[in-house]
Amino acid sequence: MLETLSRELEVDSRDVYDSISLLEKTGVALMQRALKSRGYGKVEGVDFPGLQEESAEKIIVSLEKEIGLDSKGEISLWVRTQFIRRHIHTIMLDPEKNREMLLDAKRWADHVLIAMRILSYPYGYVRDNPTFDRFGETVERLLEDKLNHAIPPYSRRAALVKYGVPVDLSEYVQDGKIKPGDIENITVQSRDKVQKLVNELRKDSPYPGTKLYIKTKSS
Repeated sequence: MLETLSRELEVDSRDVYDSISLLEKTGVALMQRALKSRGYGKVEGVDFPGLQEESAEKIIVSLEKEIGLDSKGEISLWVRTQFIRRHIHTIMLDPEKNREMLLDAKRWADHVLIAMRILSYPYGYVRDNPTFDRFGETVERLLEDKLNHAIPPYSRRAALVKYGVPVDLSEYVQDGKIKPGDIENITVQSRDKVQKLVNELRKDSPYPGTKLYIKTKSS
């Protein structure tokens, strides 16, 4: 799957000697493809985290300028995508009133979704712990992002369930509302808690997906 996807994206694999490097280069190529197909310039000369941030920021700044939104000094790119999405939803929830803006709003929605996808790529997720599960799910995600729809699992699945402690939202709620700036903190907390539970499940799992996956060109 990965080799097919990398060929379709014309990834130069001559200096790639392991599957994880090929996975990362394919992810970069997919980000560049998403930018190009939506009229944004190519981002070059930076490492993966820098490329990730610069690619998303390129889209976000363009949308803010076109829509006429002020980021109000907010430095979190994720929070800025939420501002943009809320504005788009306001337009689309009243199609009669905003009839002339609907086509633009749909295009904006597509672009901000791409920015969110780029920001959500977890750098180091596979390289830090290269298991079969992590490698496989990342390949699946890249393929889904390319096709823009979900794909069937590439193998049989086993469901393991573990309940954790929920995130306490009371410290974030004021007058019945959560401040926009706290949404990212809640998201990070939730993601970290879920990942911790997943790691605990994998530690005790009898399935081969938790085993380390390392494959080089010579293997």
